[in-house]
Amino acid sequence: MGLNCNSFLIEIKIRNESEIAMNIFFLHRNLRKCVRYYIDQHTYKMILETCQLLCCAIWMTTPENPPPYKKTHWNHPAAIWARASKENWLWLQKLGLTICKEYTYRYDKIHKTEAIIASLKCPNLPDKKFTDPPQMMPDEYKHEDVITAYRNFYILGKSHLHFHKSRHAWKRRKIPSFILKAFPKYANM
Repeated sequence: MGLNCNSFLIEIKIRNESEIAMNIFFLHRNLRKCVRYYIDQHTYKMILETCQLLCCAIWMTTPENPPPYKKTHWNHPAAIWARASKENWLWLQKLGLTICKEYTYRYDKIHKTEAIIASLKCPNLPDKKFTDPPQMMPDEYKHEDVITAYRNFYILGKSHLHFHKSRHAWKRRKIPSFILKAFPKYANM
């Protein structure tokens, strides 16, 4: 009895689909404050990821009108959340555009994906209230309050990203107060 390598690889791919490093770092309910708290790496990385999530929702609901980005990560908790309601999708689009503004502020240039995010039309999704993004993080950071959970994750789970080339990772911004509270030594850097 032989091992079917193709089915084994497919099983691994499906099992790991939701483990792909994609996230919606929900650090504050005010979108401008939320993205100001993002480290530099997330201000450029999350623009593309946000566009991918928005496009995936369009692909999944209206494949006859395909968006510019191909369907990807469709079983990821963030993708499922994004297409759960119009309000979630529209909030995510606003988040993406707000990250683009923050990117422009930090780097004095416009991200190419900004025009795509702005041009996307909300697909036909359920008319339900906005729900907080899922807590996509290890259990040790989870909390009943989603913002507290994401801050816990940002403080400890992403602490390796707080500094880059001997400077803090918030270009043209102050280190967020919740990070300083956890790491008072950062105040002098």
